[in-house]
Amino acid sequence: MCGLSLLTLSTCTQNALQLEQAAIHSAKVTVCNLYSVRAVQEMLISDACLRGLSVLHQCCGHPARYTAALGALQSSISFAEQATSWPLCGSAARHYWNACLPLLASPQHRQQPRRALELILRALAHTYPQPANEKMNSQVKSQKQKQTGPVTPTLDTDNLTEDDLAMRAAMYNALFHIYTDNGDWRGGLKLLEQAIREMPRTPHRLLLYKLRVLARAQLGESIVLDMQRVSQGELACALMWHRVALSSTDTQQQLACYQNAITALQSAESQWQKVDILLEFGQ
Repeated sequence: MCGLSLLTLSTCTQNALQLEQAAIHSAKVTVCNLYSVRAVQEMLISDACLRGLSVLHQCCGHPARYTAALGALQSSISFAEQATSWPLCGSAARHYWNACLPLLASPQHRQQPRRALELILRALAHTYPQPANEKMNSQVKSQKQKQTGPVTPTLDTDNLTEDDLAMRAAMYNALFHIYTDNGDWRGGLKLLEQAIREMPRTPHRLLLYKLRVLARAQLGESIVLDMQRVSQGELACALMWHRVALSSTDTQQQLACYQNAITALQSAESQWQKVDILLEFGQ
């Protein structure tokens, strides 16, 4: 896209966003209106997304423009939450998530999207609070049928739920590490417990259980029940026990975790891994 087109797009989307309150008010009070409040919100979602992506395309390493682009994408998620549209909220959230990935590489930079990630996860939970089942899928299809016009993105209903749950789990993972970067393990544990309550019972929760094991180990709490949930195969189980041993601050718990990691490795194929853990345990 040429510079002139980007500039025109940026100007048009900015003007459209400035008409937000007027358009919603007109939709509410006009007797023979041609559009509903929901239609206005959907247009604002599309407009904010387009503005955010266009600014992102132009930022070229410019921090202020990059921040503005993230702000516009976050606005689109806010509009989607107001419209209670889970498909549009998920689509806008994916744009934000892809845009903010460079910030998550270092502890210093990933503090910036903390508040935005909290708001996005709240919006996703608010618009899609039910587990992934047939009722959810029927609601998604029904919602798609009601959304007409060019402002509605094309959705793949077969992969939409999987993509949404994977993204939400990754967002919780990033937010948990933001908490732990600040030494707030208690806050991180609280976040994980909220995430496990909100996420449907799918394999995507496995990551959350593993993180909760690490948080509880760091806080000196019991991890027995959570370890039963994350144990999948002897090698995976042993590696998890080893990881917990490295995270634990309690000496007795560390010893128990090392012993469990060693005991879990029984097959001939895992003997070299067992030797490595024994050597580390002996030190």
